[in-house]
Amino acid sequence: MTIYMTNRTKGIIALFLLSVIWASFGLPIRYLSNHFALIQQIYLRILPAAVFGTIIFYKDLNIKKFFTMPKKQWLVLIFRCVVLYGFAVIPYTMAYTLTTYSDVSFLGSIPTTAVLGFILLRERITKQKLLWVLVSVAGILLITIKNYHQLFSWSRGDELALFADLFFSLSYIGRKWQSSYLNNKEISVFMLYFGTVFLFLVSLTLKEGIPSVNSFNIITSLVILGAGILNVGSLFFVNYGFEYVEAALASNIVSLESFFAVIYGFVLFKEIPTFQSLIGGLLIIGSVVFLNKEEEKK
Repeated sequence: MTIYMTNRTKGIIALFLLSVIWASFGLPIRYLSNHFALIQQIYLRILPAAVFGTIIFYKDLNIKKFFTMPKKQWLVLIFRCVVLYGFAVIPYTMAYTLTTYSDVSFLGSIPTTAVLGFILLRERITKQKLLWVLVSVAGILLITIKNYHQLFSWSRGDELALFADLFFSLSYIGRKWQSSYLNNKEISVFMLYFGTVFLFLVSLTLKEGIPSVNSFNIITSLVILGAGILNVGSLFFVNYGFEYVEAALASNIVSLESFFAVIYGFVLFKEIPTFQSLIGGLLIIGSVVFLNKEEEKK
């Protein structure tokens, strides 16, 4: 029996998988930071993603479209790329080297996208939507705040994670400003190639130089390739999910990243989650379930 799923349902699944991938991004970042300069390791992770994306999506790519694409669509696409790689990915990577693994993931789960969706996309706000967004925020606060006497005492890494989250969200909702002229696969591949070139030029400008041959070995090469696969999957899921799912719901789904970060921390680093973290994770999951129910009432 064939099971039919709507684009919105597929978008929700894509965003769920995205949250799993995002929670794992810190692993290659932490490892590669010991072998390459900051921006070097970023474009080294993105380049194989661009190549994989070209191979995987080859049949759905039409290069000729880029020569006839309207100027407005070019501006939106380039804006999304610069915001994503220049103002989000770089501070995000720095944050992983300055604060704990879980903190970056948790702070990245703050529903900034939902707020920007209400402000920039003028998505309809209801009391129920606002309630479940606030429940998600409460869950994140339970996970991240350890000292309630210093609520706004953030480390440098925490500040960078918050800054990155704002611009990640801005780039993601920018998908709503793009037409259907390019499909999600074409957008994803373009952004990966643009990001590689853009970051390479930034790296040279900052005098990081060219990666040393001695920095490459079997393990670093496998990590780079693995990160490439994660990147191409992540960007495609972003473009697909945010095309068909409302920003408020999408933000809550990807906030599950914090929940998976707890699991990764326990399995990979033997970090036993506290009761407070578990309650926070349950609140986030609950907000996703009930916000989804609110959207289905339309």
